[in-house]
Amino acid sequence: MGSASGEGLIKSSSSFKQPSQLTETIVMQGKMEASLELTSEITGDTKIMSDYQLFGERVEIYTAQGQNLDHPVQILEPAKLALFYTAKLSGDNGAEEVDVKFVTLSPIDITLSMQNAALANTIFTSMSDSFK
Repeated sequence: MGSASGEGLIKSSSSFKQPSQLTETIVMQGKMEASLELTSEITGDTKIMSDYQLFGERVEIYTAQGQNLDHPVQILEPAKLALFYTAKLSGDNGAEEVDVKFVTLSPIDITLSMQNAALANTIFTSMSDSFK
């Protein structure tokens, strides 16, 4: 037995530092349920109708900074809500009729700054570009 020498041990180095970049994130949290119904012609690929329904319970949105989501700032207080979107072809000219309904089952308070709007726009643009 005896004492162990320090040879062969790996010493930690301070060269592996976390990036000090300040990041801001929009967080959407809560329970959500969605349903989608698409109706199309059997003989062709023409979409006749699409129906989307989204239900949310205790949905909240906030911004936070860094990896640990420090300093959260509430944008949307927890709310119960429903969103309905229906699009269907109408008439012989093929015009599309769109119906959108948004219902809250509890009072909502939304606080939005220009910085929040710019951040949300950047996120949505990045997401839509990734689907192209």
